[in-house]
Parts: sequence; structure tokens; C-alpha cells
Amino acid sequence: MLSILKQAIIRTLRSVSAKTLHAPKQARREAIASAHLTDAEMTLIESAEIPAEHRYSVDEP
Repeated sequence: MLSILKQAIIRTLRSVSAKTLHAPKQARREAIASAHLTDAEMTLIESAEIPAEHRYSVDEP
């Protein structure tokens, strides 16, 4: 019985470890340097506004 439980725990740890390992790699793939953006893309980013219902301040509780 202990052996089966041990195997289940090891499988779970491997699964969680694999997800944890791959998450930062995935984030790095999705991020790009601003130097790789076109002038048009930079203009769009600079002119973007946050909708009022999604705005917040770190000073507000």
C-alpha cells in the first residue's frame, strides 16, 4: 500500500515540477524586446488607455 501511495506522490510531483519548469520558459517565449517593435506598434502602445472600470491606484485600499 505504501508503495502505491509513494508512486502516486512521485507522479504528482513530477507533473507539478514539469509545469513549474515550463512556465518561465513559456513566459520568455511570449515576451519580446521593445527594440523589435515597429514604430507603428510603439505608437499603438503609447496611445493605449486603460478603461475606467479597470483602472486602479496602488494608493487606494
